[in-house]
Amino acid sequence: MECRKVLFKSAGGNILFHTSSPYALTDVTGVNEGEVTAQEIEYVTADGREYENMRYNPRTVTVTAFINANEATEYQKYRRRLMSVLNGKNKGELYYTENGITYFSEARCFLPVWGTKQVQGKQTFTAV
Repeated sequence: MECRKVLFKSAGGNILFHTSSPYALTDVTGVNEGEVTAQEIEYVTADGREYENMRYNPRTVTVTAFINANEATEYQKYRRRLMSVLNGKNKGELYYTENGITYFSEARCFLPVWGTKQVQGKQTFTAV
């Protein structure tokens, strides 16, 4: 059974995206890809090359979710919290868990984009 969750932690607060969370996770992309930039040195008098400085290139992780609330006041409370934590200014850490294995990275968030798609009768949003 696949168990996925995404946690964004910052000084402004934490947001957990998971099926049992108020921020119900429907999809996450960009977590498995990752390009590396490597500086290589080739010497004229020797075979092969030497690798110096390797780093991961920045990438975009996109989370699609919806607010799982039963009442309008509860929905507004969760939406305000989401917008205050994912305000486009907070830097933090992104934790991605799948099948019991957790990966983490430094992260900078952007404001959520509210979509027109409905899941369980609720409006989805995309957070990057």
